[in-house]
Amino acid sequence: MDDGKFAEARAAFDKAIAARADTPDPFYRRGVCAIQLGDAAAALPDLERVVSKESDYDFQRAAGLLAHAYARPGKKRKPKRSSAK
Repeated sequence: MDDGKFAEARAAFDKAIAARADTPDPFYRRGVCAIQLGDAAAALPDLERVVSKESDYDFQRAAGLLAHAYARPGKKRKPKRSSAK
């Protein structure tokens, strides 16, 4: 990923996740690769997972990338559930 080989890195993170990885890092990095490859839709579930577990992951960059992915054309943010009755 650091060398700009996002497609290869994305495939490597797919393998790491398939091996039952449950830490946020491979999901975050696969989401970053998806963003870099212009596939914001694929990045959404990974970044949502990361932000839901650790809202300040990578110094809040995960949340910023999630917002970026939502801002891509055709993507709408999920409405927040109201706790008020």
